[in-house]
Amino acid sequence: MKPTLKRIGLLTPAIIGIGIFLLIPLGFLLIYSFYTPRPLGVEKSFTLQNYLGIFGNPITLDTVLRTIRIATTTTLLCGLVAYPAAYFLARKIPQKKGLMLMVLLVIPFWTSSLIRTISWLPLLGRNGAINLALMKVGLLDHPLDIFLFSEFALQIVLIQYYVVFMIGPIYIFLSQIPENLINAAKTLGANNWKIFVHIIFPLSFPGIIMGSIFVFVLCLGNFEVPKFVGGIVQTIGLVILNTITILNWPKAAAFSALLIVITLMGVILLLRMTNVKKIFL
Repeated sequence: MKPTLKRIGLLTPAIIGIGIFLLIPLGFLLIYSFYTPRPLGVEKSFTLQNYLGIFGNPITLDTVLRTIRIATTTTLLCGLVAYPAAYFLARKIPQKKGLMLMVLLVIPFWTSSLIRTISWLPLLGRNGAINLALMKVGLLDHPLDIFLFSEFALQIVLIQYYVVFMIGPIYIFLSQIPENLINAAKTLGANNWKIFVHIIFPLSFPGIIMGSIFVFVLCLGNFEVPKFVGGIVQTIGLVILNTITILNWPKAAAFSALLIVITLMGVILLLRMTNVKKIFL
């Protein structure tokens, strides 16, 4: 069998699976987004009103931009938190202990995401543990409302939600850096800062990109955190949930299609920042 035919044969099951479980449902979603909503159902007549309602409404457009901003900011903050942690796990302690600590990091995911979200309420509330602790040490005279039902609170919870998705890929790439490469640089007279800037960080950068893709994509579609922690802060995921609740399926499909486009654009932009082969090979 020719190599090309052999590759096609190996890829066929994956292509069929992607077509059945991804492309076909997305096709139906796109078609549904052009249907006309009715109080008692859906009229299968073509209309652009669902999309015009998104781009022609300043409030809705502001929700889209806010979602992108929150996802971008959360990704950057997760990177700032995750890189030192991943560096410590990969470069400063033995590999077995590092792997054990990585396992401990995923323990919160053994519980429901709803439970993880609600568990923040006693901490972030006006009478929560954070406000009480800050007043106890004299940093505050009165409790602050910003710690709950705000964009600030939303980002705190999202960082806790997804920082492990940033730590994992960075840890993998950092742990794969050959030790003899570091030793060679030291032999040639490079100090620790130059080794980090010219060797460690460039070789771990694909891990940052991979982690950024995970965090950015997950933040865009998250709806439970805005619902329980964000208060009046609206995101695309929450709007889709509310639109489905009132049975406006075509408009929910239009928001979902827009979310997919934003996700693809973000992923493509991130992948262009590094060599894709370093991530997937």
